[in-house]
Amino acid sequence: EGFPPEWEDDVTTATMFSSLPRRKNAEWKQKMQFWENVIVSTQKALVRKRSGDKSCLTFTYSELSIRFQRKGLNPRCLPEVLAYHLRDGSKLSRPPSNTEMSTMGAMASFISSMTRSLYVTAVGEGQPTAPGEEELLLHRGLVETEAKKIYDDIVRSAGVDSDLLVPFQELLENKNLKFHEDDLNLLLQYLESKGLVSAIEVEMKTGTSSKWQIVRFRRNVKDTKEIPSEKYIAMFKLAIIDIEKKMKSYEARISELDIKVRKNIRKKDKNKARLLLRRKKRVEKNLQNAVNQQMNLEKIFDSLQNLHSDREILKAMRLGSKEIDKVMKENELTPEAVAEALDDVRDRIMDVDAVNNALSEEMAEEENEGILEELANLELKVANEDESQMENKTKKSENATVRNEVKLQGKDKRETKVITSKRESKDPVAVVL
Repeated sequence: EGFPPEWEDDVTTATMFSSLPRRKNAEWKQKMQFWENVIVSTQKALVRKRSGDKSCLTFTYSELSIRFQRKGLNPRCLPEVLAYHLRDGSKLSRPPSNTEMSTMGAMASFISSMTRSLYVTAVGEGQPTAPGEEELLLHRGLVETEAKKIYDDIVRSAGVDSDLLVPFQELLENKNLKFHEDDLNLLLQYLESKGLVSAIEVEMKTGTSSKWQIVRFRRNVKDTKEIPSEKYIAMFKLAIIDIEKKMKSYEARISELDIKVRKNIRKKDKNKARLLLRRKKRVEKNLQNAVNQQMNLEKIFDSLQNLHSDREILKAMRLGSKEIDKVMKENELTPEAVAEALDDVRDRIMDVDAVNNALSEEMAEEENEGILEELANLELKVANEDESQMENKTKKSENATVRNEVKLQGKDKRETKVITSKRESKDPVAVVL
């Protein structure tokens, strides 16, 4: 999964599987680009399918060799491709080792491992040295992308403006992340090198400290000052996690003892059932004590978190107050200045109204000169039109009357003829004749 379409082309793969040219010509660049794309695309596919069981950000030459086998053939140029990329240092690198982490610190070791040349020959430029078969490698761009995704997801899902304190164990168990512990350490190291996260070390019961017990996700990258309350919050978070683990253990133990008690009751072994029941009661008491401790710790933890949040709110309010004061001073926003400005505006409005009134009066006088004469002409024209319409209506009515009279006379004649014909048909003498 993740292979490009040209991977299925026998001609293309045969060319790409051959050794690199000695000169850095077009063919050399084409092969280098092809194998970089294949490595990144297939590694991204593994990252998408991650389950947290094993590392998906790092890989070895041995793993790549097996992954890129095709029809029983291995790419002969792969060791050279990896060697050149490693020497360049901008694409491939290796994760910082534990020794580097302890001596240089996370930020320095990560930047060093991501930028310096790791595989340069001792004398001159020469040919770069290929990595060992089981040596861990990583692709820089892939680490950067996944690290930024984690930061965005954690910060966005929180929905708060202050820094976030998240236990490392909680990040490991996050179902949306599903990163192996080694990968998560690597991603946090990158984010720390960019100033986006920092580790809060809390002393454990053994007196030792762990690097990533509590991770602080920073909202403001420039604000690197440690806050005393953060360590207390971190300590309470770890204590709550520890109590939750104990509670789960107590609950499992109670369930187990309950099953055993029931079995012995069925066997009629009352003595053993009584003994197991006493143990169950003790575990139940321990569970109740753990619940009470958890409630007390959560109350204190919530109070500390509220104080931490209040601190950020107060800081924002102070900054807002300073900004308001700055803007008012720069723009001279005082009550007196505002009142004076309003008076000026009122005066200008009055002036504009006066000009409008003057202009409207002049226009009225000019228009009145011809209005009366035009009105008289219109009245005369309208009167003539009305008179003409009346004459037309009169003529139409007279013509209609004449037509009606003619119609009536014609109708009377037709009726007279019909009556005469009926009478003649009824006369027997007329019929005989």
